[in-house]
Amino acid sequence: QQALAHLRLLIHNLAVSQGLPKEEPTLREIVDSSVSTLSQREIVLDADLDGIEDIPALHRSEPGRLLVAFIRENILNALKYNAPHDLVSLFVEQEQDMLYISCSSPWREQKVPEEMHGGYGLLALQNRFENAGGTLSSNRIGASWTVLASLPWSEIATPTTNARSLMSPPDGAIYA
Repeated sequence: QQALAHLRLLIHNLAVSQGLPKEEPTLREIVDSSVSTLSQREIVLDADLDGIEDIPALHRSEPGRLLVAFIRENILNALKYNAPHDLVSLFVEQEQDMLYISCSSPWREQKVPEEMHGGYGLLALQNRFENAGGTLSSNRIGASWTVLASLPWSEIATPTTNARSLMSPPDGAIYA
């Protein structure tokens, strides 16, 4: 059954892909793209990632994927809720075996079109962080909207090789 499930996933991936899988963007590319995207709306992103954006292949590890998801969700929210000339601050700090992440921006009381307001982005992200042993909370603090997260972190978990091939069995599966 595991082999069949893997085969179905492989067929699906090949059917929907347009050729070979594309390389995932690095953290540095994600941040650069975020700066560029926000600047189109004249919103400024101040990002301090404590140097972890230079770790090779970090974006392919689970902590790296969660960090990317955190950045993307907060940038999307900044695009929806912030005004021109607002400052969005993104900070990442590594202490021992924990990664602390925060994103703050001015609080804006404004209406957002219903089709742009899913209301589940941060909630789903919180669930992913908690499943990885971390935390995520968001709240209005004074005149700011702040999202705080923590995530277990170790250099050992940082991959140094390429992502799993489409032909690799799923984690825990053994084929005879």
